[in-house]
Amino acid sequence: MEEIGECRLTGVAGSGGFAVTYVGQHPEAGDVAVKVLSANWANDINVAARFEAECEKLAAAPALIGDARPVVPRYVAHGIDA
Repeated sequence: MEEIGECRLTGVAGSGGFAVTYVGQHPEAGDVAVKVLSANWANDINVAARFEAECEKLAAAPALIGDARPVVPRYVAHGIDA
């Protein structure tokens, strides 16, 4: 896999019409979620605003994803072909 910010991506937690959520490892925070807005939506102001609002809500509370490990959203990347 690859890296986004300080996170080493270790797998895909899920995907939808607008984004892909990866599981990653952060050197200080441990397990994190990295949600990436698909490149074809990155320039749509309404979609980007909705994406930001959703990520802010997710960052407010840890979630269980994939194999039920607790994951705290840490980074949001825009416009990556995911």
